[in-house]
Amino acid sequence: MQTLMDLDNLTSVDQLADFLCGTQTLAFSVLISPATRHEWVQKTLVQFRYATLSRADQGV
Repeated sequence: MQTLMDLDNLTSVDQLADFLCGTQTLAFSVLISPATRHEWVQKTLVQFRYATLSRADQGV
């Protein structure tokens, strides 16, 4: 899977929010299978411990 955004070095929701605030609007297309997308989303949710975040942080 090729990603344009490398989130692996981000370790907190604050860092993620700073990253998102610093990016310009862009359009992209996903050229991978649904199963691979699901794996990536699941990995990212685990990386940021989504289930333990406050409602506001989950919105980031």
